[in-house]
Amino acid sequence: MNEIANIISRLETQKAAVDQALEALRDFAETGSITPGKSTGNSAPNRKGGMTPEGRRRLALAMRRRWAAKRTGAQAKKATTKTATTKKATAKRTGLTASGRRKLAEAMKRRWAAKRTAAQAKKKAA
Repeated sequence: MNEIANIISRLETQKAAVDQALEALRDFAETGSITPGKSTGNSAPNRKGGMTPEGRRRLALAMRRRWAAKRTGAQAKKATTKTATTKKATAKRTGLTASGRRKLAEAMKRRWAAKRTAAQAKKKAA
């Protein structure tokens, strides 16, 4: 009995595939091209991973909406909090401030001066 049920299920699967192929051929005969939106079968079992084009399109649309909302929110916040345009507020922040850069340069000069004097002392000793 179980064998007969298996044979019936395989035949039904083949029947569904034949029906789908016939529908595609009829569509091709009418339009002259294959229209991707007309497929009735689920293409997910044939796909081994990744996204469907429809899913990719929906995701891209959602991301565009998200970034647009984020961008408009940031622009609105910037417009309300911007009171005085100072150089510090508008300039892009770098790793060091001008005074920090100056202090670092002075420290490096002192370090190299100490190395030079140590090297000169070593030469005189030798």
